[in-house]
Amino acid sequence: MTIYQNNIAGSGFLQGATGAPGPAANTFIQEYEYIATQGQTLFSGNDKYGNPMSYAANGIFVALNGSLLNELEEYSAINGSSLTLNQAASANDELIVYTFPAFNVANTYTQQQANTIFLSQATANGTFASIANTYTQAQANTIFLKLTGGTISGNVNFANGSNFTVPVGNTAQRPVAAAGFIRYNTDLNTLESANATAWANVGSGSASSGGSSSNVASVTGNVYISSAGGLIDASNATLGFVFPAGTYAQRPIATANGTARWNTSNTQLEVYVGGGIWQAIAYSSYPVAALILAGGGGSANYGGGGAGGLLYVGSTYVVPGTPYTVTVGGGGAASSSGSNSSAINQSAIGGGGGYASTYTARSGGSGAGNSFGSGYGGPGSGTTGQGNPGGQGMDGISQYTTGGGGGGAGASGGAASGSQPGPAGSGGTGTAYSISGTSTTYAGGGGGASNAGPQAGGGAGGGGTGNNTGGTNGGTNLGGGGGGGGGTGGSGIVIIQYAGTQRGTGGTYTYTGGYSIHTFTSSATFTA
Repeated sequence: MTIYQNNIAGSGFLQGATGAPGPAANTFIQEYEYIATQGQTLFSGNDKYGNPMSYAANGIFVALNGSLLNELEEYSAINGSSLTLNQAASANDELIVYTFPAFNVANTYTQQQANTIFLSQATANGTFASIANTYTQAQANTIFLKLTGGTISGNVNFANGSNFTVPVGNTAQRPVAAAGFIRYNTDLNTLESANATAWANVGSGSASSGGSSSNVASVTGNVYISSAGGLIDASNATLGFVFPAGTYAQRPIATANGTARWNTSNTQLEVYVGGGIWQAIAYSSYPVAALILAGGGGSANYGGGGAGGLLYVGSTYVVPGTPYTVTVGGGGAASSSGSNSSAINQSAIGGGGGYASTYTARSGGSGAGNSFGSGYGGPGSGTTGQGNPGGQGMDGISQYTTGGGGGGAGASGGAASGSQPGPAGSGGTGTAYSISGTSTTYAGGGGGASNAGPQAGGGAGGGGTGNNTGGTNGGTNLGGGGGGGGGTGGSGIVIIQYAGTQRGTGGTYTYTGGYSIHTFTSSATFTA
């Protein structure tokens, strides 16, 4: 191995078999000089200058009287502090040991440290700042070209007038599409990007194929929309037209009036009109939910009145700008049925009350309870999907009469029971909904009354309590049935709800939990 002196002070180059100089290395050489005695083979400890021998394995040269010795054949040195001659020295022979420290590349960096330096030391013109004992620009450029990938944290800025080269390849060489990938397609002569599923043209050159859509940089001339709602290109092929979509919170900072987007929070198309305002665009229809509750029935003598029919519409569509008549049914007087309620082309039937013929209680949204025994007619029936039937009454000795409870939206009215005078039947329970923003129970049946026995309470949801001296009325805007003994039915209600901020008008408007709510306690108009 040959030692060359480098022009950098304190360092040198070690030359290998190829003759190419390697990186800078430590070249300091330590000498230990000993004067032998007759027959001496072991040399260790301090030399004649008082320096204790110390060396690294395979890092020494040994000379005897000026001649280099061959390791193993002429000496052995393995422990770092002594050596043994294979043939004893003569008196006054001079033994010199030249030691080299272990080879160690000076002032180098790990790959991670080097990558950090490359990024932080790069200057605007593409050169590197002066760093002692580091790579030349050509060497660094070579390393950059050999990088196989990685993550850069922070911003990477390019000088004005410079360029950034993206991967280049044909369509067949596309990698699996992943969000954020970008490349130049040589088949299509265009820059293209990928989302999570497909590749699409970025807008330079011809349209990309094999992707889900093409991004349009600009359009010159008219854009036509077919009767099917899509764009028509020059070949009359119908294309889908998709607006960017996002929630309220994802609205961009718009700078151009007319910027359009689909708002997923309230499922409507909106356009930017300036001043930080996004305005909804009227389109074919939007979905609403509705609760339609009819008026409750009045009591049927001793029987409780039936609750008003309760109709919940989970989703139906309304057309913007269209007026929809809303009718809110009133409660029935004693022995009368409640009135129907209607909205958005749906109707709920008023609660049954009073007698029809032969003492039979009336049917309705929920049926009224009967006032007498089975020989004098029966309770009223309910409307499927809106309510339940009333309960059977009972009559017995000494003119004792006990009424059944009125039906409710959630359960049938209770029948009179026990021996005369027994307890009257309870009103059927109603059903709870949160369409108003608060869980509320609606359409409870009225409780039955007795002329001698225990009276009965109304069902949860506005049902009146029975009493032979005068039952209580059904709950207002709860559609409750009147309590047996003369209670009147409670009025109904209509509630219309849709996602997002206000679009329609009519009724009492509230906004809660991301929903607009229109509440009608009397007849009016809802304009979508």
